[in-house]
Amino acid sequence: MGFCYRCGNVLEEGMPQGDNRVREYCRNCGYVHYKNPTVLVAVVLYCGDQLFWAKRAIEPAKGLWSFPSGYIESNETPQQAASRELFEETRIGIPSEHMLLMSIGSVLSIDQIYMSFRCPVTELIEASITEETEDWGWFNEAEAPWQTMAYPELEPNFREIYQWVKSGHFNIRIGEISYSGSYQQFPLGD
Repeated sequence: MGFCYRCGNVLEEGMPQGDNRVREYCRNCGYVHYKNPTVLVAVVLYCGDQLFWAKRAIEPAKGLWSFPSGYIESNETPQQAASRELFEETRIGIPSEHMLLMSIGSVLSIDQIYMSFRCPVTELIEASITEETEDWGWFNEAEAPWQTMAYPELEPNFREIYQWVKSGHFNIRIGEISYSGSYQQFPLGD
């Protein structure tokens, strides 16, 4: 951040009194700059054994395939953000109450937390090309764009979603992508 939000003095890096982490803080007025993770949402639409994929028209991963996703804004719930992002990227309008929590994952190296929501639909919905999406499609597991997916480290997770869709049994997954890029999943429950 560089300068104090309150008084304009230069922030120093160190451990503020009573804290247990190194942070930027202001010696003049005591302001502490807390750098917390950003929270993003992703939406997995599915119909039968097919998942909806979108080809990204913007960075990061422009030209590669993933699920619609984006940042949660202030004053909206994660479900509202999922519904909004889906609409912004595809013009598919699905109310937020239809978004069902599927996973929570941390990406430690870039201070992000992802909440993924699943949303069953009864027909293959048509999407629109937008500023954020250059192509889209409904794919079963065999047809999915695995070779051009935006985040290849998540392929095992995406394949697991296909298995959940086929079986009709869903879990809530909690995991993290470490600094090395490997994915680790943690069991829920006792």
